[in-house]
Amino acid sequence: MQFHSSSRVEIMGKFFGFSLSYLIFTSVLFLILGFSGKLPASSPFLKIMAITGIISLIGCSIKRLLQ
Repeated sequence: MQFHSSSRVEIMGKFFGFSLSYLIFTSVLFLILGFSGKLPASSPFLKIMAITGIISLIGCSIKRLLQ
């Protein structure tokens, strides 16, 4: 339930916060997979970003569906 309307600054803050946390999570995941040897040497960072992006889109879709 939403009791107040979101301002433009609040919406931009949520977007930039989500984007920054997404990049940090993807970087940490890439480093962990790289150091543990689970990631092939030829696997680029953008491939990991695409995989985590798909997972977050599915999560956002489920969140909107359940509202």
